[in-house]
Amino acid sequence: MDYLAKITHEQKLENSHLWKYQFLDTQTNNQDYFYHDRQISYNPDAVGKLSISSNKFLQSFKKEIGEIIKKANKIENLTDLERGTRKSIDKAFGKISKKQIELSPQKLHELHNRKKGFTWKKLAKIYGKSEATIYRWIKPITKLPQKRGCKPKFSKEVLNLLFDYNQINNTATQQERANFISQKLGISISQQTISLLLKKMGITRKKKTPQYTQMDEEKAKTFNEEIKPLLDKMPFIALDECSFYPNLVPRYAYSLKGERAIVKTPSHKGKHYTLLFAVSNLKVNGVIHWKLVEGSVNWKVFYDFL
Repeated sequence: MDYLAKITHEQKLENSHLWKYQFLDTQTNNQDYFYHDRQISYNPDAVGKLSISSNKFLQSFKKEIGEIIKKANKIENLTDLERGTRKSIDKAFGKISKKQIELSPQKLHELHNRKKGFTWKKLAKIYGKSEATIYRWIKPITKLPQKRGCKPKFSKEVLNLLFDYNQINNTATQQERANFISQKLGISISQQTISLLLKKMGITRKKKTPQYTQMDEEKAKTFNEEIKPLLDKMPFIALDECSFYPNLVPRYAYSLKGERAIVKTPSHKGKHYTLLFAVSNLKVNGVIHWKLVEGSVNWKVFYDFL
């Protein structure tokens, strides 16, 4: 998706390497956001062509040429007095800024000629660098310097595919995710690598929160809006039931790091009970009637309760 936009705000996500950026679409005046895996420099007043993927990841942001020209003109718009002052200071201290002197290796060799009287040590002093740096400037570059560390094994395509797959199937194991990416992209990837990538993306394994597929959220929302005006005027009675074991204990507990969280638990869950209750919107505490039944509930027990 492409926008003509201004980037207005940035935020580093907790426990993640991702950055979240907010932007303003100048054509529709709408606010939106995107993610990027590293921090980017931006000017809140600069308008540019913004391109993001369908899952809200940055693809490119190009500033308008007018903004670049304006900034370049501002830098070059020095008065004659300022230029003269700068030259006087450079001449007085014998130092010339690196931006003003961009000498080729041939020029450096000419300056080093004994007739010119510039030694390597003096040239290094003029530049404010060491002699080793001057030697490195003179030495012709035969190949581009390589970055330190290991080359990244996986591209943004792998990260985007892993993120999209998590949105579709967040209960899949790490091995299932590795198999899915291997099948889609034809590359070899291990479960351990998937674990590192998930950690890098800020995706963690946690206890699930169920959301029942039988419930239609739109219909439920519409129903709630329809009955809201009637709640203060007409009586509504709701019936429900729940079953439990008295000896159940919480599933989670706290302990010191590196030690087990030991909880004394009965060897047997105990008897099974079912609680039936009816609640009304017009009663003070809500509960009209309740009944505790040992064991499960069948139609006869429920009929007697009614």
